[in-house]
Amino acid sequence: MYYFRVNPGEGFGLCRHYSPERGYDQTYTIQDSTIFMAPHGYHTTCSAPGYTNYFLWMLAGNGRTQAVALDPAIAWVQKAVPLIKG
Repeated sequence: MYYFRVNPGEGFGLCRHYSPERGYDQTYTIQDSTIFMAPHGYHTTCSAPGYTNYFLWMLAGNGRTQAVALDPAIAWVQKAVPLIKG
């Protein structure tokens, strides 16, 4: 589960939840205090211009694992140079 915060609070972002193996691809609008459950598949987020978002990631159930699986089609993003240094 993800608990999203958006700053400023009236802003928004998008969450794409998809799985080529399971045959779905959905995009959701996230707002401040949105809770989103993603039991499987890939899930990426972005903020609308001028806003930032962050999330608290929670695990539940009997088989909790903190394994990260990167979508090979967009794995290059992990190697990108940050636009803002801080």
